[in-house]
Amino acid sequence: MFTVIEPPEHPLFRDTAAFRDDTVRADIDPDRVVAEWVLMYHWLSHDPEMAAVCGFAPEDLSDRAQATRLSELRREVGPFGHTFTVRAAEMQFWVRFSWISADRCSGRQHALQHAVIRHRPEVVTGSGMLRAAVEHADVAMCAVLPPQTTITVLGHATAPGRLGQLFATEQLMRPAGRRREDGTLVGDGGYLDLTTWAELQDAALISPASGYPPGTFDTLPMIAIGRDADLAAGTCPPQSRHLADIPWPQHPDPVDDGCASPAGPFACWPVVPLQTNFALDIAGQRYCVLFSGWYVDEEIVANFLDVARFDWADRVSAAIHGEAELERLQRTDRLNEYRLAQIEIATLRAVRLGFRVARRKLNSLGSSQSGFAKFHERYLADQGRPPPNDTGWTANRIGSRYRYASHTLAHVPQTRGARLVKHRLTFRSLRAGVPLEIVDLAGS
Repeated sequence: MFTVIEPPEHPLFRDTAAFRDDTVRADIDPDRVVAEWVLMYHWLSHDPEMAAVCGFAPEDLSDRAQATRLSELRREVGPFGHTFTVRAAEMQFWVRFSWISADRCSGRQHALQHAVIRHRPEVVTGSGMLRAAVEHADVAMCAVLPPQTTITVLGHATAPGRLGQLFATEQLMRPAGRRREDGTLVGDGGYLDLTTWAELQDAALISPASGYPPGTFDTLPMIAIGRDADLAAGTCPPQSRHLADIPWPQHPDPVDDGCASPAGPFACWPVVPLQTNFALDIAGQRYCVLFSGWYVDEEIVANFLDVARFDWADRVSAAIHGEAELERLQRTDRLNEYRLAQIEIATLRAVRLGFRVARRKLNSLGSSQSGFAKFHERYLADQGRPPPNDTGWTANRIGSRYRYASHTLAHVPQTRGARLVKHRLTFRSLRAGVPLEIVDLAGS
């Protein structure tokens, strides 16, 4: 009989619903561990290419080797639910499996063979985690056409009832956001509270961006909690931000309306979407994990135009329609659908051009949908069932309803194997006055 492990009071985090959600879990069950490894061996027997990529030799998959390994795991977990050892090839498999089974991701096909998987068990401190995140971004850029899909597992396993290592911020790169006295927004409105936290801690944690409109792309810090509950914060250094310059949007219709692009740069965007606020759960024990792929163009456009983020629809409209036309539109208190469509198309083309000139990989909705269709077909052929899929997040149709025949994909929850878990704890749950190490990552 296995019970739920209640967490002790944490020195950094308050006892909130988020804290309990991230720590209160059922104890590790040896039957579950064995069942997951049986699933792994079954998968590898049906996918020799995956076995080779993960580093399994044929003798590792023999019946005798499998039986020996399952017995070892059962003894290691024991009757009290101890954490267990995950071998290097097994870690390779479970990391790839967790991404393959991430039901909200439409780019899972890249986890099958092409992802770079790294395990850094020696990284256990908050400062080490910050440096590992910067190094992860640099590794992701080591490709002919960067970035490449990269996953980094940090530290050792964390048992239920313990918090373990985590990042209290969600990405390597986030721009600051502030409100002026008149209530208007400068920078990214989605990160007003993190900007305030960083300014209260140390103004040096926010790194100003030169060459762009003041305040629009100031870089916010990452916040990491180490294995021994040490709290560290640091800002990604300029050489590892890997920004792509976005040119001023141009009017989508090829007409000469006498509207010249404004002086100065328009925008920039990081090319590595490095997620930091996830854990890798393998049969009940968890690891801190970093992963990155590449952006979808429409995602960046949405950030620029979203009224809760940069809210730049008027700025783009002024650039492509002219200030006089913008003033006329603003008097009506709305942008009509035709003008708004022009703003969206112009911004989308500018984002694509910026990444193309920088020779950085950028996905589109069409190619994402096509790649997911190929992944879906391979998974179905190999496993005899459709992959996990959350239709509220992924492209829930294969093909275009305007040009090609399409069919709806089923909603399939993940029920087996390792999974990526987004933790709920953020810097908002930190106790007031906890000691903070400010890490200079520029020399890392």
